[in-house]
Amino acid sequence: MNTPHKENIRVEPISGLIIEFLLFKIVVTVIKQYFPIEPIEVMNAKKDWIQDDKNLIETFKNDYEITNSDEDFVSSKNIENWINDRKLGITMKKFGMEMKRYTTVHKLDKVLTDIKFIGKSTRGWVGIKERVEENE
Repeated sequence: MNTPHKENIRVEPISGLIIEFLLFKIVVTVIKQYFPIEPIEVMNAKKDWIQDDKNLIETFKNDYEITNSDEDFVSSKNIENWINDRKLGITMKKFGMEMKRYTTVHKLDKVLTDIKFIGKSTRGWVGIKERVEENE
């Protein structure tokens, strides 16, 4: 049986382009990994804007009191608003990690997250209360 003869397709130029493309992607990835794309000014501005972890709890204690009492409760929404108002540049998850680290070091065993019913189910922190400004 005779089958019609198909033209041979030249693959050398195509394979060369594919190899060149892959090498280019590898080089770009390595350069991005070792040389930051952000200008120094941007990196410094981020450092200035995002608060140091060590000062987070101390800043928090300016507005909230960590009482370690079952009676005290602050909603997570309240704390999240506090974080956003102060432009701390952290998430609630990060705050929770820092608070748990602080409570472990200072042996505050009653400061924890829980759900309380305050008109509706509210997630928040037990053992913390908001400081009330005293007017003389």
